Amino acid sequence: MGSRSRRRESARLFGYVRPQKLDLTLRQSHHYTAHYCGLCFALAREYGTLCRALTNFESTLLVLLMSAQADPDPSFRRTFCPVSAFRRFAIISEHEDFMSLGAALTVCMAELKSLDSVRDGSLLARPARAMGRRQFAKARHVLAERSFDIAPLLQADDRLAELEAEASAAPGSITFDELTAPTADGLAHVLAYTGILAGLDEGCVSLARLGRAVGRMVYLGDCLEDLPRDVRRGAFNGLRACMMAEQDSAELSRGTGDALSYVIARCNVEARNALSQLTLHRYRPIVENIILLGLDARVRRLLSARTRKE
Repeated sequence: MGSRSRRRESARLFGYVRPQKLDLTLRQSHHYTAHYCGLCFALAREYGTLCRALTNFESTLLVLLMSAQADPDPSFRRTFCPVSAFRRFAIISEHEDFMSLGAALTVCMAELKSLDSVRDGSLLARPARAMGRRQFAKARHVLAERSFDIAPLLQADDRLAELEAEASAAPGSITFDELTAPTADGLAHVLAYTGILAGLDEGCVSLARLGRAVGRMVYLGDCLEDLPRDVRRGAFNGLRACMMAEQDSAELSRGTGDALSYVIARCNVEARNALSQLTLHRYRPIVENIILLGLDARVRRLLSARTRKE
């Protein structure tokens, strides 16, 4: 496939790590929303109003984990939301240190996404990067000051590009586990950093284990959700490249559904075991809801939709 027909799977990995809200208590739902909205305010404060659009569920999980591991309770404040008919909300203060870091990590992820788009030949990617150059540089500076090493994320992104190019050139030559590894390793690096930030170095191994499990689930969910569109456009899809989907339809190959169901179950068990080893001072039920219920249910619904009905 030519470079125009390859859609990098790393280019859009947002929206899967969201809570199963019906299984949260009212208080837990308010606390989750306070972190989501606090991140939005932090992005606006640090990087400009337009960067509110970068607020996403994955970054909210990051700030929630940082907040849960921090020793002091986070501070709340009530404010009007400019994007919700100026309703008044309680949010985690955007002045909290972990909120500033969460905003910087969010902008950093947006920069990596824009690099993917440039490589894929998107006409809007270069102007978007030019417009965001100052914000990208500031985010890197903030992270460098706090000893977060962005190099492993860049290396994981480059490695994924290499694997997808190999898989495109010779379908079936790369396993699906190999394809998911760079995304898993990148998220493992980020989650392990939250433990270092909280001074809980003993939890870094479990946080990295959690990141790998979540990263594999997110990559799988992205492949499943985009399979019909990728088939129509002749674009890259990890499942097709690994011979796990029919080449001319949006259905999985025979037996693939059971194999992927096992992958989901294995990742869920890995995540559950990793979570049980973490020191979380607060918000444990919310974090477990997001990963063990919300993410699992979303990926399983996508798997069911793509599985051949016998």
